Amino acid sequence: MNEPQSLAEKITTRAEVALAREADVRADFTASITAGAALTPYILKPVMVAEAEAQPWRQVARAIKRGTDPVAALREAREDATETLLETAPTRSTDGLTNEADHIQREALRKFLRDTRRAIA
Repeated sequence: MNEPQSLAEKITTRAEVALAREADVRADFTASITAGAALTPYILKPVMVAEAEAQPWRQVARAIKRGTDPVAALREAREDATETLLETAPTRSTDGLTNEADHIQREALRKFLRDTRRAIA
């Protein structure tokens, strides 16, 4: 019979899943480009989203590898995400891609905060 995962195990697993998803999306992107696909926003955006969504989980995974308790690592990543959203203004550039990248990163941080809010409540 499978025993339920502890919170620390759930956090570690969630970080691993996010990083694996990013790697899969990057591999798909690389295969598409290698096969001759045009570099369009439709091919680039999924990579940008996956990278942005993996970023806070990468921070959690690195902290865990350094020996930080997974719950503490998640709390720290949540604090950093909150600080980024509250302390920095969205990018306003004449370059649309820069603006879109900033928007994607901010939305990914919001998603991370939504997805993890109950984990450490």
